[in-house]
Amino acid sequence: MNRPVFVNSIPKSGTYLLAAILEELGLDSTHWHVFETFYDDYTDVPLEIARVHPERFRIREPVERTANRLRPGQFAVGHLPYNDRTRQALRNCFVIFLKRDLRECLVSHMRWQAATGRDQSAWTRIEDPQQRVLAYLSKWGRSFIRRARSITEWAGCADRVLTFDDLHNRLAIEQLAASLDAVFDARAIRRALNAPSLTRLPFVTQEAVWSKEADRRLVAFMPSVDGTIPRRPRE
Repeated sequence: MNRPVFVNSIPKSGTYLLAAILEELGLDSTHWHVFETFYDDYTDVPLEIARVHPERFRIREPVERTANRLRPGQFAVGHLPYNDRTRQALRNCFVIFLKRDLRECLVSHMRWQAATGRDQSAWTRIEDPQQRVLAYLSKWGRSFIRRARSITEWAGCADRVLTFDDLHNRLAIEQLAASLDAVFDARAIRRALNAPSLTRLPFVTQEAVWSKEADRRLVAFMPSVDGTIPRRPRE
């Protein structure tokens, strides 16, 4: 690959799963999680520490400088909003935009907040799963959707757009490998799918946690709940 690669994703859409796949395809991970004014460097950091205390590994640096330090064949990840600043900063990168059904993102974010202890407020102690989701949505739903919508316009200018399901699809990964001038190895991809990652949690069905009331609240946050994210109106 003659360009650096940047994975820009909706939070909880499989960011670190894709990172593991990229490493198996031969790209060099910087272990940087990039924001507009800083990045978290997880190089040689145990997962259990990185999950709970990312601020310990935080380096203050504007995204322009961080992106400029990426070299061909390297990659970094982030959830950068779509704006003139970030688009210009990533102009020399091969940008992969990753998305997922918003219900799945929200439930995964809820479980991650509770499992890592980043949020220890009352909703984490509710035993009924559907009521826990509703309480979580009351606290985090609106801000999560707002953040997701700030990222989604990358879909219109990214070099590659993938969904969470694509990460488990052989053809999609073969096509990704081809676009990165990488060699596809089915055994390597299986290793990536089974490897632990920074934020991945064991799979559980969401049939028992999501409800019609959760959908009603989601509608209040955004005009569509069909798994897509509405584009922001242009000013």
